[in-house]
Amino acid sequence: MAITKRPNGSWLVSIYQPDKPYIRKTFKTREEARQYEVIIKGELAKGNDDIIKTLNDVLSGKISKRDSIADHISFEEYLNDWHEERIQSEALKIGTLQRARDFIDKYIIPILGSYALSSIDSKKLYIVRDHMKDKGLSLNTIKHCLDVIKASINQATKKRLLPFYPLADFVSMKITSKDVKKVQPLSIEDQDSILKVAIDYSNKENDQRRFMLYYILVNTGMRYGELVGLKWKDINLDNKTLKIERQCIYAYGNTNPTLADPKTDKSRREIDLTDHDVAEIKRYKSWLSSMMLPVNELPFIPTLDGGHLFKDFGRSTFVIFLKLAGLPHYPIHSLRHTHATNLANTSIPIKKLSDRLGHSDIGTTMNIYSKDRLGENISYLEEANVKRANI
Repeated sequence: MAITKRPNGSWLVSIYQPDKPYIRKTFKTREEARQYEVIIKGELAKGNDDIIKTLNDVLSGKISKRDSIADHISFEEYLNDWHEERIQSEALKIGTLQRARDFIDKYIIPILGSYALSSIDSKKLYIVRDHMKDKGLSLNTIKHCLDVIKASINQATKKRLLPFYPLADFVSMKITSKDVKKVQPLSIEDQDSILKVAIDYSNKENDQRRFMLYYILVNTGMRYGELVGLKWKDINLDNKTLKIERQCIYAYGNTNPTLADPKTDKSRREIDLTDHDVAEIKRYKSWLSSMMLPVNELPFIPTLDGGHLFKDFGRSTFVIFLKLAGLPHYPIHSLRHTHATNLANTSIPIKKLSDRLGHSDIGTTMNIYSKDRLGENISYLEEANVKRANI
């Protein structure tokens, strides 16, 4: 299939059919041509042998009858086109687009993808909501997923693909702070167990990237995407600092890392390193040098061919460590909360902790790591350094 602009300004749709004549039709605008192409594509997928008759019945020479068009576009097809348009517009952060893509692929298309665009209504949103609840997903995640559906349908209404907004009677979910699942930090004992496992496993596999991944996350509070985007030029061992200048996201698939700006303006920050952090990084740098030169542009923890890590590298590494340590499942993001909790249990000023974590404001830090909800004051970082040196 192809859409081309003719010299007179009209748009020609050309469709090849094996062992049949080409289907060609001219329209005044590209939008009309695109809508015609969408219908053709849907009918061919259905194996419709009399596609021209069907098109004539649907269009009746009135390509602007959007409700008929919506009857012949699957919601999956519309969602993919809508999402691609949002990517091309560059109006949204790539991380936002990535999350929307995940919702579309994991929850929306498997449940609603086969329905016609015209049949999406509030009842179907309730079906998605209940399905996600049954899977034990957080209310916050469910709400964001439903927001993606509502945004797509709103755009379809604005484009007049639908005669009216069909979700006006949908009752939006109300989310309170109690409904938001909190990622739990690891206990001191569990951190000790994983530390030993990380050392043993990395030595056995001769892969110090695994140990360094755990060590840096639990001792700096970096987000996983920030660590993946970290380069050797961002680390100053003389000044004992590292800078967060970018993050790595996976908007185009888990094996297609893409560099992007940090999550927020405050996420662009400098993190102080301890003397022990510097010693561990030097030890790791020496190991890495036997395989590749740690030059400025090389990722701090690279793939074996010098690229940025895949999304699952961190998760799979942490899963291995948890299993070997005999611990239940924790998301890798729990290491960030663990680091923050360790520091919040010390005398560190809350503003300094907020800056170190890259929170957008101090209120976020206080809500999550309020000291009256923490246990005894324990300076885990100092204890861990001593234990690491003795293992």
